[in-house]
Order: sequence, then C-alpha cells, then structure tokens
Amino acid sequence: MRELLNDFRVDERIITFEQRFCEGLGRAYEGAVETVEDPNRRISLRLASASNFRRAAAHSILLDDAETMSRNFRAAARQYAAMGSPYAVLMSVLANGPSSQGTTPFADIRPPSEPAILSQFVYAVLFSLTVGMNPESGMSDIVGLLERQQAEPVGVLGLPVAAYLTLLRALIRFGEAPEWYLDEALLPFFRAFDSAILEALQDAYHWRRLELEIHPAEPDIIGLAILVEIVMRNRNASSLFQRLERFNLSWQSNQILMGSLRLHFR
Repeated sequence: MRELLNDFRVDERIITFEQRFCEGLGRAYEGAVETVEDPNRRISLRLASASNFRRAAAHSILLDDAETMSRNFRAAARQYAAMGSPYAVLMSVLANGPSSQGTTPFADIRPPSEPAILSQFVYAVLFSLTVGMNPESGMSDIVGLLERQQAEPVGVLGLPVAAYLTLLRALIRFGEAPEWYLDEALLPFFRAFDSAILEALQDAYHWRRLELEIHPAEPDIIGLAILVEIVMRNRNASSLFQRLERFNLSWQSNQILMGSLRLHFR
C-alpha cells in the first residue's frame, strides 16, 4: 500500500516519523508501569502504552511494514490483556494470530463488569469461530449477555452490538445460508468505514497528517475483515478479496481493505 500514499494524499514522511515516535512512547509507558504502585495509575499507563502501540501498528499497515506492524500489535495485545480487556483478542489477531506467541489471548481477560467492556467481547466470540468453536454453545453465557446489550456501541465506528451478533450468526451459517446472507451482515461495517473515510478526506490538512478520529488503516475494521477472512478460508470458501467489489466502496476504502488483507495473508 506504500506506493499508493501519494494517491491517498498522505504524507509518508510524517507517518514514518510518527510510527517510530508512537512505538517509542508505547515502550516508555510500558516501562513506567512497573515504577508505580497505584492500580489506577498503572491502568492509565497501560492504556497509554496500548494506544500508542496500536497507532504505530496502524501506521505500519500503510507503510507495508509487516514486521513492525506485528510487533506493535503484539505489544498492544499484551497491554490490553494485562488490563483484562477483550480488545486484546483483536490486537492479537492483527498481529498475525495469538498462536505466534504460544499463548491464548483469553488467558488474562476478566468477566465483563460494565456495558462498555462487555461490548468488546464481540471480538472474542468472533475469534472463537476461527478456532472451530461455535460460540452460541461454547460461549453461550457471553453471547447471552451481549444479546441484552444489543444497542451498546462498539469501537471507533460505533456500530451496535446487534450488528456484530448478526455477523456472528451469518458466519456460523456460512456455507449453508445463501451468499447474500453474509454480504448483508458485512455491509453495515464496510459502509460505516467508507463513510468515515470519505468524511475524513474532506479535511485535507488533518488527513495528510492523520490527525483524525479514525485511522485510514483502522484496526477495528481491518481486524474484523481478517477474522471474517480466516473463517472463510477455514471453510475453503471464496474470500473477501473476491467479495469486496460487491459493496461499491470508494476507491480509497477498497484499496485500504485489500492492501491490509494482502499484508496480513502475505
């Protein structure tokens, strides 16, 4: 995707500098965690560390830097897991899979205690499909809790839990249900991402410097696309590479999604 940065009107020099800067900040905050005893302060430092590692990794996607991408997503996963956040699952998937570290991303995740944390368990139930589990039976307690919080927004795009549960059921029935069933479940995610990208492009100054609420290589949507692709590949089915054109996305969104999937499945 690096060769398209000029076409995206993004400043490669700024991204390259900030990639290194954010990784450095992530490591600094990570090191500071061990120097404080106050648990609330430790959580704040871990969150700052995770956020910077996450941003450095997203920059790395645009730069086609797979090694730095994986290293930073793994570091982000480590910090989110230490906080007991199920968001660690998505970070681990983006880092090319939890198995690369020989540990499960579920190990440190605590039971949900509030709606905002509970909503992030959508990533855990979707991940379970990639390892052959049916979460409607294997994680029925978590799925049940999510069903009672269907209006709760999730992540940067703010789509409700209900949209993730619809996608979950479409993936469970993938191969048995009609082709359009999965497409309709994916449509809200890709359309929301596309709308956010097109809106961000209107602010050329901040877009060029990536000073935006949404990152062009937004981990929430890229991670979701990777999860879907893994499930499809596990079932020897057609991939998202063939399906993306069905959603009539903008050129920018289509190239970002395609480039991100290629980098992950290289």
